Amino acid sequence: MSNVPARPQASYPQRIAFVAEMAVRLHRYGTTAQRLEAAITALSQRLDLECEAWSNPTGLILSFSEPGKPLGSTDTTRVIRLSPGENDLHKLCEADRIAEAVASGQLTITQGHTALRALDRPPSALASAMQVFGYGLAAAGWTSRWPRPPG
Repeated sequence: MSNVPARPQASYPQRIAFVAEMAVRLHRYGTTAQRLEAAITALSQRLDLECEAWSNPTGLILSFSEPGKPLGSTDTTRVIRLSPGENDLHKLCEADRIAEAVASGQLTITQGHTALRALDRPPSALASAMQVFGYGLAAAGWTSRWPRPPG
């Protein structure tokens, strides 16, 4: 992400809510603490926020302020308890893509929230059936019931 701040498209509380939700998603989808903190700091800068992020396996602390405002006048701290995340590379990539789109102005913060929430939808019946089929193929191949190629 570039360090050039984007023109804020939303209010201060809306920008904080988006950054906090993005942090929760990145944590949930299995990103490392160092990467999460760097990504949230960069996203905050692009949304014209100052953010100090701290992550551990079961929580986040995010402290925000608005640049150019008197010290202490806009300070907001979010303490978020979380269960340890699991690796979900597809959702992690999608969350990164959404963060970049919001930071670059391609999506508004409202559209970004909507896109993040769409990641919570359960997989379609076809996707679930294809996954079961794939597991079946893998199991059949593993048991060596298929002939091996010559060589």
